[in-house]
Amino acid sequence: MNQRKLVSGRELQDIPGIKVALVACCPLKADHPARPDRFYLSPLFQRSLAFAKRYCHRYELSLAALGKQQRQRWARLVIEQMKSAGLMDPSVVLIWLTGQSYCKPLLSILPTHRHIFPFADSGIWSRLSWLQREIEEPS
Repeated sequence: MNQRKLVSGRELQDIPGIKVALVACCPLKADHPARPDRFYLSPLFQRSLAFAKRYCHRYELSLAALGKQQRQRWARLVIEQMKSAGLMDPSVVLIWLTGQSYCKPLLSILPTHRHIFPFADSGIWSRLSWLQREIEEPS
């Protein structure tokens, strides 16, 4: 089941399986070392993180500056981490709170997983709106 439509947190709760959200980082950063939730300052990152914390496990890394080979190495590392965490079972649901550069290297390696793209191809304001509604609504 690969869904490319806006879905609600309630709909996500109804989907069986372990849910893992992949959250994209952002260029707006604090000027000092900090935990990821205090280091990345953009509203999109903060709302994505708040949503992911509500439903999923956290993972962070920026792929913006990586070349194709580096992204493929990153994808292999993610797969190894998923294996170690027991997340290679096809019942695991991957919730992509990212742009294309994050999901592209992994989609072909994870064909048996269910993928959900809550943002579909929507712009940043639609994403922010959706995330704000979801984190304000009780789960």
